[in-house]
Amino acid sequence: MNGKMIKASKLYPGIYYRIDCGGNKMWYVSFTFKGKTTWKKIGSKHNVLSAVDVRTEMLKELTYKEDIAVMTLNDAFSRWMQAAETDGLKAIASDASRYGCHIGMFLGSKNLDRISPNDVKLLHEQLIEKGLQPSTALQIVTLVGRIYRRMKDLGLYHGNIPTDSLRFKDPSVERLRFLTKDEAKALMLTLKGINKYSYYFAAFALYAGMRKSEILRMKPEDIDLENKRIRIQTKHRNKKQNIKYAVIFDELFQIALYMKKYTDGFSVFPERYYYQAVDAQGLNNGIDVKDRANRVCFHTLRHTFGSLLAADGVAPRTIQTLMRHDNFKSTEKYLHTSDNILDKVVEDINAKRNS
Repeated sequence: MNGKMIKASKLYPGIYYRIDCGGNKMWYVSFTFKGKTTWKKIGSKHNVLSAVDVRTEMLKELTYKEDIAVMTLNDAFSRWMQAAETDGLKAIASDASRYGCHIGMFLGSKNLDRISPNDVKLLHEQLIEKGLQPSTALQIVTLVGRIYRRMKDLGLYHGNIPTDSLRFKDPSVERLRFLTKDEAKALMLTLKGINKYSYYFAAFALYAGMRKSEILRMKPEDIDLENKRIRIQTKHRNKKQNIKYAVIFDELFQIALYMKKYTDGFSVFPERYYYQAVDAQGLNNGIDVKDRANRVCFHTLRHTFGSLLAADGVAPRTIQTLMRHDNFKSTEKYLHTSDNILDKVVEDINAKRNS
């Protein structure tokens, strides 16, 4: 070091400089925080006032980190409510009630950086055990994530959000409806007469169990007629892209052949023709428009694909493979639609033993 450390001014504590060998002022700031004195060299391109600004920002940063270290979920919710009132957000009273009755007593005293995904999962399980509707429990758990995101928006938190890695199925969008073989056949015949393009599109859902997004992404080169496979590229949340395959059954083969040879794939899906066919068959007659579980929609075709596999006695794990389910729990909902699975298993075992 060169030169003696000189206090810049009595008016501005913690601001110092020393003269280097080139005759320039090299500025330093000093402060004491929680009993510890710190010195920082900030360079030569400063004056007294700019050095004061640097010192002030450093102290603010230390204070911010201290606040974060001790901020509980209760603290965060208080700030969230203040921000919500300032923004004029609605439903503040209902959110306050959800937090006070359910979240605060379970997680409120914990620091933000100490709440884990497992803590949130336990909260959800506790809410269900209390007898709350699954949709209500989901709203309460979602509020925890909203509080964390608001703290991030305000610059008060920079860590992980414990709800991001959790997936709670919303029961309000659970699809229960599937078509019988006769209903599916009649619907497809009607759709074919209305619009062939929509008929071809729907065929990939009904006969291969493909989702709408998968059909729209499908290209001719994805269709392997020799091996009767359709390559499906998927990318789920928090997962890398991976490749799965749908199977081309006989009902779909000629349509797949046409799509591969004469088209570039599907660019859009004109849903109006599909729903014209649904209405023509009266499949939604007497079902409330808000009853998403039982009204026929496009996804009903994929659900029907899985249900008919079960009705044909296909083994549950094979259904999981054909439906491309990552989790077997997603497959289980199809199994109640059939009493034939055990009969099929017994038949196959008897055939092997008697051969």
